[in-house]
Amino acid sequence: MNALQGKIAGANISSTGGAPGQGANIQIRGINSIDPTRPSQPLFVIDGILMDNSTSTQGGTAEVRGMSNRAVDINPDDIETINILKGGAATALYGLRGANGVVVITTKSGKAGTIKIDYQGTVGFEKCQ
Repeated sequence: MNALQGKIAGANISSTGGAPGQGANIQIRGINSIDPTRPSQPLFVIDGILMDNSTSTQGGTAEVRGMSNRAVDINPDDIETINILKGGAATALYGLRGANGVVVITTKSGKAGTIKIDYQGTVGFEKCQ
């Protein structure tokens, strides 16, 4: 997700740490709440499947170390399109989970292809005398 920094209008993407494989914190068009404990990560929808991108943490409240989040599992070479939804559109489509915005990703392997229908049937004719 760090590779998307500067490519998504209105999105602020920052790494949660300096080590390789660390998660990324994404905010779409500003802060949504004055409560600092409320998560601000957008909802990810990958090929129609909802995915929570919250960052896993270890430690107590005094010592929190950022670990990886689920967006690291997405292969950047497999991404076909990325769409960002924010505000009323995101909330209308995805409810309260979309209040922080929605990142809709379509992968090349999840793209709709051609329709294929297999049909098997038999026909018989009989001549009556």
